[in-house]
Amino acid sequence: MDVEGYSYLENNDASSSVAGHDSVKSFRVKEITTEEQAKEWINKLQLKSCVTWRVSKAEREGRLNVFKQYLHCQHARDIRVRGERSSKKTGCPATLQITVQRSLINSRSKVAGRCVEGWPTLVTLRSDHNHSTTSASVLKHRDLCEESHQRLVELYHQGHSPSSALHCMKTDLLVQYGDTSHQLASDGFYMPSLSVAYKLFNKEFNLNITDPEDIMQSLDELFKRIKQGTVSNPSKYIPAVHKMVKNAAKFAATEDGLVSAMLTFGKDANLKPASTDTNRTKLGVKLSVVGRRHKLAVSGKRRGVCGHPTNVLRDGTSVDHQVTTMRYLS
Repeated sequence: MDVEGYSYLENNDASSSVAGHDSVKSFRVKEITTEEQAKEWINKLQLKSCVTWRVSKAEREGRLNVFKQYLHCQHARDIRVRGERSSKKTGCPATLQITVQRSLINSRSKVAGRCVEGWPTLVTLRSDHNHSTTSASVLKHRDLCEESHQRLVELYHQGHSPSSALHCMKTDLLVQYGDTSHQLASDGFYMPSLSVAYKLFNKEFNLNITDPEDIMQSLDELFKRIKQGTVSNPSKYIPAVHKMVKNAAKFAATEDGLVSAMLTFGKDANLKPASTDTNRTKLGVKLSVVGRRHKLAVSGKRRGVCGHPTNVLRDGTSVDHQVTTMRYLS
Protein backbone atom coordinates (compact mmCIF):
# COMPACT_ATOMS: atom_id res chain seq x y z
CA MET A 1 0.00 0.00 0.00
CA ASP A 2 1.81 3.10 -1.25
CA VAL A 3 1.90 6.32 0.73
CA GLU A 4 1.39 9.48 -1.31
CA GLY A 5 4.28 11.91 -1.72
CA TYR A 6 6.98 9.26 -2.21
CA SER A 7 8.61 7.64 -5.24
CA TYR A 8 8.63 3.83 -5.38
CA LEU A 9 10.68 1.29 -7.31
CA GLU A 10 9.91 -2.41 -7.43
CA ASN A 11 12.72 -4.49 -6.01
CA ASN A 12 13.88 -6.87 -8.75
CA ASP A 13 16.41 -8.55 -6.46
CA ALA A 14 13.71 -9.95 -4.15
CA SER A 15 14.26 -13.47 -2.93
CA SER A 16 12.26 -16.39 -4.28
CA SER A 17 10.32 -16.67 -1.00
CA VAL A 18 9.09 -13.11 -1.42
CA ALA A 19 8.38 -13.39 -5.14
CA GLY A 20 6.23 -16.48 -4.65
CA HIS A 21 3.66 -14.77 -2.44
CA ASP A 22 1.12 -12.31 -3.80
CA SER A 23 0.64 -10.78 -0.33
CA VAL A 24 4.34 -9.89 0.00
CA LYS A 25 5.71 -6.79 -1.70
CA SER A 26 9.32 -5.65 -1.86
CA PHE A 27 10.07 -2.15 -3.11
CA ARG A 28 12.44 0.78 -2.65
CA VAL A 29 11.68 4.34 -1.58
CA LYS A 30 13.65 7.29 -2.87
CA GLU A 31 12.91 10.09 -0.37
CA ILE A 32 13.78 8.22 2.85
CA THR A 33 17.42 8.64 3.88
CA THR A 34 17.31 9.00 7.70
CA GLU A 35 15.73 7.30 10.71
CA GLU A 36 13.31 10.19 11.31
CA GLN A 37 12.05 10.05 7.72
CA ALA A 38 11.57 6.28 8.00
CA LYS A 39 9.46 6.61 11.15
CA GLU A 40 7.43 9.38 9.53
CA TRP A 41 6.70 7.10 6.55
CA ILE A 42 5.58 4.32 8.92
CA ASN A 43 3.18 6.70 10.68
CA LYS A 44 1.69 7.78 7.36
CA LEU A 45 1.31 4.13 6.33
CA GLN A 46 -0.57 3.38 9.56
CA LEU A 47 -2.86 6.34 9.00
CA LYS A 48 -3.72 5.30 5.44
CA SER A 49 -4.09 1.54 5.98
CA CYS A 50 -5.72 1.73 9.46
CA VAL A 51 -3.22 -0.91 10.61
CA THR A 52 -1.15 -0.40 13.75
CA TRP A 53 2.40 -1.78 13.61
CA ARG A 54 4.43 -2.73 16.69
CA VAL A 55 8.22 -3.02 16.78
CA SER A 56 9.50 -6.58 16.95
CA LYS A 57 13.21 -5.82 16.71
CA ALA A 58 15.39 -2.85 15.83
CA GLU A 59 19.05 -2.99 14.82
CA ARG A 60 21.60 -0.36 15.73
CA GLU A 61 23.11 1.97 13.19
CA GLY A 62 26.11 0.27 11.65
CA ARG A 63 28.51 0.26 8.73
CA LEU A 64 25.95 -1.09 6.27
CA ASN A 65 22.63 0.36 7.44
CA VAL A 66 21.54 3.72 8.80
CA PHE A 67 18.30 2.30 10.17
CA LYS A 68 16.68 -1.15 10.18
CA GLN A 69 13.49 -2.18 11.94
CA TYR A 70 11.23 -5.25 12.02
CA LEU A 71 7.55 -4.68 12.79
CA HIS A 72 4.45 -6.84 13.19
CA CYS A 73 0.72 -6.24 13.26
CA GLN A 74 -0.59 -5.45 16.74
CA HIS A 75 -2.98 -8.41 16.44
CA ALA A 76 -0.11 -10.90 16.13
CA ARG A 77 0.12 -13.72 18.65
CA ASP A 78 1.38 -12.68 22.06
CA ILE A 79 3.30 -15.39 23.93
CA ARG A 80 2.42 -13.68 27.23
CA VAL A 81 -1.29 -14.43 26.77
CA ARG A 82 -2.43 -17.55 28.60
CA GLY A 83 -5.82 -19.18 29.12
CA GLU A 84 -9.16 -18.48 27.49
CA ARG A 85 -9.56 -14.79 28.36
CA SER A 86 -10.62 -12.34 25.68
CA SER A 87 -7.77 -10.77 23.73
CA LYS A 88 -7.23 -8.70 20.60
CA LYS A 89 -4.52 -11.14 19.50
CA THR A 90 -5.58 -13.19 16.46
CA GLY A 91 -2.19 -14.56 15.45
CA CYS A 92 -1.97 -12.18 12.49
CA PRO A 93 1.05 -13.06 10.30
CA ALA A 94 1.40 -9.60 8.69
CA THR A 95 4.90 -8.12 9.01
CA LEU A 96 6.85 -5.06 7.86
CA GLN A 97 10.59 -4.67 7.41
CA ILE A 98 12.22 -1.35 6.55
CA THR A 99 15.94 -0.79 5.95
CA VAL A 100 17.72 2.48 5.21
CA GLN A 101 20.98 1.44 3.57
CA ARG A 102 24.25 3.33 3.32
CA SER A 103 25.66 4.12 -0.10
CA LEU A 104 28.43 1.62 -0.90
CA ILE A 105 28.64 2.17 -4.65
CA ASN A 106 32.32 3.15 -4.67
CA SER A 107 33.29 0.70 -1.96
CA ARG A 108 35.25 -2.52 -2.43
CA SER A 109 32.87 -4.33 -0.10
CA LYS A 110 31.32 -7.56 -1.37
CA VAL A 111 27.85 -6.27 -0.43
CA ALA A 112 28.21 -3.03 -2.40
CA GLY A 113 26.07 -4.43 -5.19
CA ARG A 114 23.02 -4.75 -2.98
CA CYS A 115 22.54 -0.95 -3.01
CA VAL A 116 20.73 0.92 -5.78
CA GLU A 117 22.01 4.43 -6.31
CA GLY A 118 19.39 7.01 -5.46
CA TRP A 119 17.06 4.48 -3.79
CA PRO A 120 18.48 3.94 -0.29
CA THR A 121 15.43 2.48 1.50
CA LEU A 122 14.23 -1.10 1.09
CA VAL A 123 10.77 -2.09 2.33
CA THR A 124 9.35 -5.61 2.55
CA LEU A 125 5.65 -5.66 3.38
CA ARG A 126 3.62 -8.80 4.07
CA SER A 127 -0.03 -7.77 4.21
CA ASP A 128 -1.90 -11.08 4.59
CA HIS A 129 -3.93 -10.09 7.66
CA ASN A 130 -6.20 -12.76 9.10
CA HIS A 131 -8.71 -10.17 10.33
CA SER A 132 -10.68 -7.28 8.93
CA THR A 133 -8.95 -3.92 8.93
CA THR A 134 -12.14 -1.85 8.85
CA SER A 135 -14.40 -3.50 11.48
CA ALA A 136 -15.16 -1.72 14.76
CA SER A 137 -13.70 -4.59 16.82
CA VAL A 138 -10.31 -3.95 15.18
CA LEU A 139 -10.40 -0.15 14.85
CA LYS A 140 -11.07 0.34 18.56
CA HIS A 141 -7.52 -0.85 19.31
CA ARG A 142 -5.81 1.85 17.20
CA ASP A 143 -3.52 4.38 18.87
CA LEU A 144 -5.02 7.73 19.82
CA CYS A 145 -4.21 10.60 17.47
CA GLU A 146 -2.44 13.72 18.72
CA GLU A 147 -5.47 15.98 18.20
CA SER A 148 -7.75 13.81 20.36
CA HIS A 149 -4.96 13.48 22.92
CA GLN A 150 -4.68 17.25 23.29
CA ARG A 151 -8.46 17.66 23.49
CA LEU A 152 -8.64 15.06 26.29
CA VAL A 153 -5.90 16.83 28.26
CA GLU A 154 -7.72 20.17 27.89
CA LEU A 155 -10.91 18.65 29.29
CA TYR A 156 -9.00 17.22 32.25
CA HIS A 157 -7.58 20.62 33.12
CA GLN A 158 -11.10 22.07 32.93
CA GLY A 159 -12.13 19.74 35.76
CA HIS A 160 -13.60 16.80 33.85
CA SER A 161 -13.22 13.21 34.93
CA PRO A 162 -12.26 10.54 32.36
CA SER A 163 -15.92 9.52 31.94
CA SER A 164 -17.27 13.05 31.49
CA ALA A 165 -14.36 13.94 29.16
CA LEU A 166 -15.26 11.02 26.87
CA HIS A 167 -18.89 12.15 26.90
CA CYS A 168 -17.83 15.65 25.80
CA MET A 169 -15.66 14.25 23.01
CA LYS A 170 -18.53 12.11 21.72
CA THR A 171 -20.75 15.18 21.75
CA ASP A 172 -18.14 17.09 19.75
CA LEU A 173 -18.05 14.32 17.14
CA LEU A 174 -21.84 14.33 16.92
CA VAL A 175 -21.94 18.09 16.35
CA GLN A 176 -19.11 18.05 13.80
CA TYR A 177 -19.92 14.90 11.77
CA GLY A 178 -23.63 14.34 12.40
CA ASP A 179 -24.98 10.93 11.38
CA THR A 180 -21.51 9.49 10.65
CA SER A 181 -20.17 10.29 14.12
CA HIS A 182 -20.89 6.75 15.40
CA GLN A 183 -18.30 5.38 12.97
CA LEU A 184 -15.60 7.66 14.34
CA ALA A 185 -16.70 7.06 17.94
CA SER A 186 -15.90 3.35 17.52
CA ASP A 187 -12.39 4.11 16.21
CA GLY A 188 -9.64 4.30 18.85
CA PHE A 189 -7.81 6.81 16.65
CA TYR A 190 -10.48 9.42 17.40
CA MET A 191 -12.14 8.12 20.57
CA PRO A 192 -10.12 6.28 23.24
CA SER A 193 -11.50 3.60 25.50
CA LEU A 194 -12.27 4.32 29.15
CA SER A 195 -9.13 2.41 30.18
CA VAL A 196 -6.92 4.57 27.94
CA ALA A 197 -8.62 7.72 29.25
CA TYR A 198 -7.92 6.74 32.87
CA LYS A 199 -4.27 5.96 32.11
CA LEU A 200 -3.85 9.33 30.42
CA PHE A 201 -5.55 11.03 33.39
CA ASN A 202 -3.15 9.39 35.88
CA LYS A 203 -0.18 10.25 33.69
CA GLU A 204 -1.22 13.88 33.22
CA PHE A 205 -1.71 14.59 36.91
CA ASN A 206 1.09 12.34 38.19
CA LEU A 207 -1.15 10.47 40.64
CA ASN A 208 1.57 7.91 41.35
CA ILE A 209 4.35 10.36 42.19
CA THR A 210 6.70 9.46 45.05
CA ASP A 211 9.46 12.06 44.70
CA PRO A 212 9.17 14.69 47.51
CA GLU A 213 10.05 17.50 45.10
CA ASP A 214 7.28 16.45 42.69
CA ILE A 215 4.82 16.26 45.58
CA MET A 216 5.67 19.78 46.70
CA GLN A 217 5.33 21.01 43.14
CA SER A 218 1.86 19.44 42.90
CA LEU A 219 0.82 21.15 46.14
CA ASP A 220 2.09 24.49 44.86
CA GLU A 221 0.07 24.06 41.65
CA LEU A 222 -3.07 23.22 43.68
CA PHE A 223 -2.81 26.32 45.89
CA LYS A 224 -1.96 28.39 42.84
CA ARG A 225 -5.25 27.35 41.23
CA ILE A 226 -7.13 28.28 44.43
CA LYS A 227 -5.47 31.70 44.57
CA GLN A 228 -6.22 32.37 40.92
CA GLY A 229 -9.85 31.41 41.51
CA THR A 230 -10.23 33.84 44.42
CA VAL A 231 -8.98 36.63 42.18
CA SER A 232 -10.87 35.78 38.98
CA ASN A 233 -14.15 34.65 40.58
CA PRO A 234 -14.27 35.78 44.25
CA SER A 235 -18.03 35.29 44.68
CA LYS A 236 -17.61 31.57 43.94
CA TYR A 237 -14.25 30.79 45.50
CA ILE A 238 -14.12 32.91 48.68
CA PRO A 239 -17.11 31.20 50.42
CA ALA A 240 -15.58 27.82 49.57
CA VAL A 241 -12.20 28.90 50.98
CA HIS A 242 -13.84 30.14 54.21
CA LYS A 243 -15.64 26.81 54.55
CA MET A 244 -12.44 24.87 53.95
CA VAL A 245 -10.50 26.89 56.55
CA LYS A 246 -13.33 26.51 59.07
CA ASN A 247 -13.53 22.75 58.57
CA ALA A 248 -9.74 22.47 58.82
CA ALA A 249 -9.79 24.24 62.21
CA LYS A 250 -12.64 22.04 63.42
CA PHE A 251 -11.86 18.59 62.05
CA ALA A 252 -8.13 18.76 61.23
CA ALA A 253 -6.82 20.25 64.46
CA THR A 254 -4.86 17.08 65.23
CA GLU A 255 -2.38 15.23 63.02
CA ASP A 256 -4.70 12.24 62.57
CA GLY A 257 -7.59 14.54 61.73
CA LEU A 258 -5.50 16.36 59.14
CA VAL A 259 -4.43 13.09 57.48
CA SER A 260 -8.04 11.88 57.44
CA ALA A 261 -9.18 15.14 55.84
CA MET A 262 -6.45 14.89 53.21
CA LEU A 263 -7.47 11.32 52.33
CA THR A 264 -11.11 12.37 51.80
CA PHE A 265 -10.31 15.63 49.97
CA GLY A 266 -12.23 15.92 46.71
CA LYS A 267 -14.75 13.21 47.56
CA ASP A 268 -18.48 13.89 47.76
CA ALA A 269 -19.48 13.58 51.42
CA ASN A 270 -23.20 13.49 50.53
CA LEU A 271 -22.93 10.14 48.77
CA LYS A 272 -23.90 7.22 50.99
CA PRO A 273 -21.87 4.05 50.43
CA ALA A 274 -23.81 1.12 49.13
CA SER A 275 -24.49 -1.71 51.56
CA THR A 276 -21.97 -4.51 51.29
CA ASP A 277 -24.06 -7.02 53.27
CA THR A 278 -25.25 -9.17 50.39
CA ASN A 279 -26.14 -12.19 52.57
CA ARG A 280 -28.61 -10.32 54.74
CA THR A 281 -32.24 -11.38 54.24
CA LYS A 282 -35.50 -10.07 55.62
CA LEU A 283 -37.96 -12.48 57.21
CA GLY A 284 -41.68 -11.87 56.92
CA VAL A 285 -43.64 -11.64 60.19
CA LYS A 286 -47.37 -11.96 60.79
CA LEU A 287 -49.16 -8.79 61.79
CA SER A 288 -50.57 -10.60 64.81
CA VAL A 289 -47.13 -11.40 66.20
CA VAL A 290 -45.86 -9.25 69.08
CA GLY A 291 -42.13 -8.61 69.23
CA ARG A 292 -40.55 -11.11 71.60
CA ARG A 293 -38.24 -8.48 73.04
CA HIS A 294 -41.02 -6.02 73.81
CA LYS A 295 -41.76 -5.53 77.47
CA LEU A 296 -45.46 -5.87 78.28
CA ALA A 297 -46.83 -3.43 80.83
CA VAL A 298 -49.05 -5.86 82.73
CA SER A 299 -50.17 -5.22 86.32
CA GLY A 300 -50.96 -7.77 88.96
CA LYS A 301 -49.98 -11.40 89.02
CA ARG A 302 -51.00 -12.03 85.44
CA ARG A 303 -48.10 -13.40 83.45
CA GLY A 304 -47.16 -11.38 80.36
CA VAL A 305 -47.05 -13.58 77.27
CA CYS A 306 -44.90 -12.47 74.33
CA GLY A 307 -44.96 -13.77 70.82
CA HIS A 308 -48.11 -15.04 69.11
CA PRO A 309 -51.14 -14.30 71.34
CA THR A 310 -53.75 -16.98 71.82
CA ASN A 311 -56.89 -15.14 70.83
CA VAL A 312 -56.29 -11.38 70.53
CA LEU A 313 -54.84 -9.42 67.62
CA ARG A 314 -53.11 -6.07 67.83
CA ASP A 315 -56.25 -4.21 66.77
CA GLY A 316 -58.25 -5.74 69.63
CA THR A 317 -60.29 -8.21 67.56
CA SER A 318 -60.50 -11.83 68.62
CA VAL A 319 -59.61 -14.81 66.50
CA ASP A 320 -59.92 -18.53 66.92
CA HIS A 321 -56.60 -20.24 66.17
CA GLN A 322 -57.07 -23.81 65.06
CA VAL A 323 -53.76 -25.35 66.02
CA THR A 324 -53.09 -29.01 65.35
CA THR A 325 -50.51 -30.74 67.53
CA MET A 326 -48.78 -34.05 66.99
CA ARG A 327 -50.98 -35.96 69.43
CA TYR A 328 -54.15 -35.19 67.46
CA LEU A 329 -52.75 -36.45 64.17
CA SER A 330 -54.01 -39.85 63.09
